[in-house]
Amino acid sequence: MRGGGAAAELPIMLAYGEALAGTGKPLVAAGSIGSPGDLGRPVTEDDPALPGGAAYQGALRVRNVVETTVIGLADRGVRSWVVRIANIAHSTTVAPVSWCN
Repeated sequence: MRGGGAAAELPIMLAYGEALAGTGKPLVAAGSIGSPGDLGRPVTEDDPALPGGAAYQGALRVRNVVETTVIGLADRGVRSWVVRIANIAHSTTVAPVSWCN
């Protein structure tokens, strides 16, 4: 899911938000660290999501629009969380630089 998945996932998260609005029920979505930019330090789960969306097609950062949308559903009474999954969770190889833009 390098980009195209975010476009498909966003309307699904919005539909979940509509169904759960005002209920106080939880919504948990998977996110990623995305592109941290040049922070001069390792990225952590405490770092906010950078802007994402179609402008970042082909990069992990494209998924940040899903993360910020899910978190934003809290304003509508949805207990929303994002579980950030490391860019490389099951490999000892390094991700191509293009994935980190």
